[in-house]
Amino acid sequence: MLFSELMAALSTRAIRLQREEADLIVEGDDDTLDEVLWDALATHKPALLEMLAGLEDGWLSPALRITPDMLPLAGLDQAAIDRIVATLPGGAANLQDIYPLAPLQEGMLYHHLTAAEGDPYVLQAQLRFASPAHLQAFAEALDWVIQRHDILRTALAWEYLDQPLQVVWRKAPLACEAVGNLDGDKPLEQLRARFDSRHYRMDLAQAPLLRLVHGQDRDGRVLGLLLFHHTVMDHTGLDIVRREIHAYLAGDSERLPAPVPFRDLLARSRQAQDEQAHEAFFGAMLADIDAPTLAFGVQEVAGQAMEEARVTLDPGLSQRLRAQARSLGVSPASIMHLGLARLLGAWSGRGSVVFGSVLL
Repeated sequence: MLFSELMAALSTRAIRLQREEADLIVEGDDDTLDEVLWDALATHKPALLEMLAGLEDGWLSPALRITPDMLPLAGLDQAAIDRIVATLPGGAANLQDIYPLAPLQEGMLYHHLTAAEGDPYVLQAQLRFASPAHLQAFAEALDWVIQRHDILRTALAWEYLDQPLQVVWRKAPLACEAVGNLDGDKPLEQLRARFDSRHYRMDLAQAPLLRLVHGQDRDGRVLGLLLFHHTVMDHTGLDIVRREIHAYLAGDSERLPAPVPFRDLLARSRQAQDEQAHEAFFGAMLADIDAPTLAFGVQEVAGQAMEEARVTLDPGLSQRLRAQARSLGVSPASIMHLGLARLLGAWSGRGSVVFGSVLL
């Protein structure tokens, strides 16, 4: 257990620590002091003793305040931490961790903040339930999965900060909203349109960045949408959530592997980050590109309304695309990217096409 995780765990329990010369005195009942916590206290004893040495009365009640040394990845001063804690339901006891955004998350936050309307990174998963009881069971299982994974209890913070950060809540209950009856001929499309990413936005400062909305059609069937923000979950993550929901509903949740904290992946990636090496790589790759690839010459797109079109491919064409991808040893998405590149080349009048894409 990391030191920051230990302090977060202590902040939710009735435990007091005291220093007596080289000894660490721990006060708390047996219910709050389990074996994992005892091991963590022993591991971080030197750091705890050093912290206690700086206190006037020699006592530490971790629930009182989260301090900068408890959040080694955040790089925050005390005033910034206090501002963030003040926005959390439950205060410091509900703060598990704070750390920077991954580069991809930073880009998504930028587009969220600059969008005049809507948010292109609010995604949907369509749901149908056999009854209201099945909806309730699904919501309970989804809430269990959210509490299991740090990334699903994460909100973003950026105001008055030098860099945007993600804030992991210890508890982040699922919001489940009934939207009433769906009376149209196409009720699911009606529900989707109500929460279309062209005009719907999530509050990224409030965890979890998932919502379950539902309604009933004229035949009494229960239809729903799982809305989630791409900063905390992609389609691969959605598949994991589905599997874990099924395991919970089937009574097999104990067989699931232990969740991997997102902070561990982020910490490793930041340690390996070498901005100069990245710049040198792309500088060499794009050295002969002297102008951007602009479809129809349009450069300023920030703040403009977004339009979206969905086209279902003919089954025969879909099969040929997949067969071509298999023969080349690539994914169908790579074939679609090549098609987009050809289109951009025609629309921009350029033979060398450069564009960005969100990849796993």
